[in-house]
Amino acid sequence: MFEIDDEVQRDRVLRQLTSIEDSAFFDVGGEKIKASFETDVERTADDGKTSSVHFLRFNFNPKQIAASRMRRRR
Repeated sequence: MFEIDDEVQRDRVLRQLTSIEDSAFFDVGGEKIKASFETDVERTADDGKTSSVHFLRFNFNPKQIAASRMRRRR
């Protein structure tokens, strides 16, 4: 969720983040895990403004989960 109180700034930012769901990823040890997202709902309006709420999933394998846990402990 993108929470921006100022309406003018929010509008500008949401227009800059058009289709963010297509480029969102986590980097775990140099390996990019792309986001998967709901395809039954359009998140970008015809005018190019993206929604302020996106539901993204990241499918990590056990090795990636372990690597992520190791980095937090350091």
